[in-house]
Amino acid sequence: MPGFLATIANQVFCGHSGTGQLTPFPAKVYVMGQPVVPLSAVYTIVLCKLAASGTVPPCATGTFPKGALKVLVANGPGQSPALIVPATGTCMPQDQPRPLIAPPAGQSRVAAS
Repeated sequence: MPGFLATIANQVFCGHSGTGQLTPFPAKVYVMGQPVVPLSAVYTIVLCKLAASGTVPPCATGTFPKGALKVLVANGPGQSPALIVPATGTCMPQDQPRPLIAPPAGQSRVAAS
């Protein structure tokens, strides 16, 4: 599915209004001065509302399973496709996968498929 390349300016949320913070990654490709997010990036989820329940563990990390098929962010071994938005991923802990959402707000000049 085509979409815009995600940069660090894109916000990511868990399904319970927690926010995703990118784990640092080596930036290799920039769009409008912002690093493009590789599909291999991991988000740390903070302020997940499930933490208040006390019975279900809150979302801790999140990843996205699909990205651009033709755009690679890093060169050499282990190339990673770029994350495109809008996208839906998965939050963990593994015993209870939950939705992770990257809305399309962010740069709107570079599209990929």
